Amino acid sequence: MPVGTVPSRILTWVASSDSATPKCHERIPPELHGDELLVEVEASVFAGPELHCLDLATGRAPGGAAVGLVVATGDAAGDYLGRRVLVGPLSACGECDSCLRGRLMSCASKSLLGIDADGTLASHVVTRRRWTCALDGPLLGVAPGPEAAILAREATLAYTMVAKAGVGPSETTLWLGEGVLSSLGREIAASKGASIACATAEEMALPDEELVASVKARLRSAGNMGPWKVFETSGRDAARARALTLALQWGQLFLVAGSAVGTVDDFQASLAFALDQELSFISVAAPMPDLSPETCALVARGELDIASKVRCHPVEALETLHVELRAGRHRDKLAVVTMR
Repeated sequence: MPVGTVPSRILTWVASSDSATPKCHERIPPELHGDELLVEVEASVFAGPELHCLDLATGRAPGGAAVGLVVATGDAAGDYLGRRVLVGPLSACGECDSCLRGRLMSCASKSLLGIDADGTLASHVVTRRRWTCALDGPLLGVAPGPEAAILAREATLAYTMVAKAGVGPSETTLWLGEGVLSSLGREIAASKGASIACATAEEMALPDEELVASVKARLRSAGNMGPWKVFETSGRDAARARALTLALQWGQLFLVAGSAVGTVDDFQASLAFALDQELSFISVAAPMPDLSPETCALVARGELDIASKVRCHPVEALETLHVELRAGRHRDKLAVVTMR
């Protein structure tokens, strides 16, 4: 589509009922205001958060992470016309106390794609200039393919966890949780000069005392004496409980919110125990968009590999992909749906 041309129709993939496969629907193109952008979607991530959105049956197209081309803008965002951008899951006012402190999910005016508005599983999506990252200038060519979509959420979410933890050189980071988010987090922490350690699957199956003893002995034999920062990236309650066990020994715990990865486990019992032990922990519920350029810079410097972490699927294969994700397949890589 020529830049500056508003499409005559927008295609969105919407579920008719809880957990149903999204089907193609047409929408009337919206009128853009202020710093709003209409982005022609090139590729969109389809993962846990999208499945959770479908479970909620919001009536919106799911999708909270994409890359695409700006084809139309509001009157306050004309400088973004024609630019390739990342579209993340969250928009906020940017002016309240929560936003100014970097806590966008606490903003009373926040809007989440797929929940409050149609998401990125569409031919076009509306976002705001303030919360997008343009892949041009110094970032031109950083991620020329559909893999760029994970920079809008998963990669920047991992970077946000590391940044909030204040990870620096010579620190030891202990990562719990398999999958792409953990892999991204380890690479980002390593780029900061930190030492990287993981609890093995065998260790995670041990009783608490044996788990602590095994991890402690292994890390100390490698010269990592602590204190260690513990990261849990699955968002699942059972894994969080094990992370708490380890963090109680050595300091701080950093957790991804279940909403950020599409889980809905109950953490109340584990949280109560942590409070009794005066544990310090920090949660991350969404990627901080202002950290997207820094995340992209890691890719440009070869310190973060995103291409190996995605598997692309054409939108025509969405029904099959949806069934496979529900069955627990594709856990080794993030599914990215190519829209054009």
